[in-house]
Amino acid sequence: MDSVTLVGWFVQYANRFKVISPKSLKDKIIESLEHAKSIYSE
Repeated sequence: MDSVTLVGWFVQYANRFKVISPKSLKDKIIESLEHAKSIYSE
């Protein structure tokens, strides 16, 4: 998955979970980014 796909996925993810409060959504995105970063850094 390249960075463009990753950004697209986050946009879809954010749209799908609009009902979630911004803070928990932000935490989820940060968590997902950290996870992706750990995959790519291996």
